[in-house]
Amino acid sequence: MRLLLAFCFIIMSSLNSYADETEGVTVRSYRKFVQDPSTRVAAQYLVMGIGLGYVFGSVWGQAQLGNRPIVCPRPKLPISGSVILNIFDNYIRNLRPDMEDHTIILVMPFALQNALPCS
Repeated sequence: MRLLLAFCFIIMSSLNSYADETEGVTVRSYRKFVQDPSTRVAAQYLVMGIGLGYVFGSVWGQAQLGNRPIVCPRPKLPISGSVILNIFDNYIRNLRPDMEDHTIILVMPFALQNALPCS
């Protein structure tokens, strides 16, 4: 467990050192990171972790607290890191230019709500 936490800390630290802003990795920075083979995998894992955190947090909040869910995963669609990555990459493909400097953490809920809406 300590090794996993240390690995996550190293990845997050290395990405934030490359980020344009100190608040976190922006969509613009993410686009640069995935173009560079030395940072591609770390950037993708960061997106996957943020997305899975939102999905599982939403499901847990609904189940345990009775909160209205942020996203509603489809019953037959397994939510994995690769699904989250595809959702995010597809969403930012048509992102408005004024949102390029928003952090991934801010853009991710919109990407998930767009792909996994609650009717």
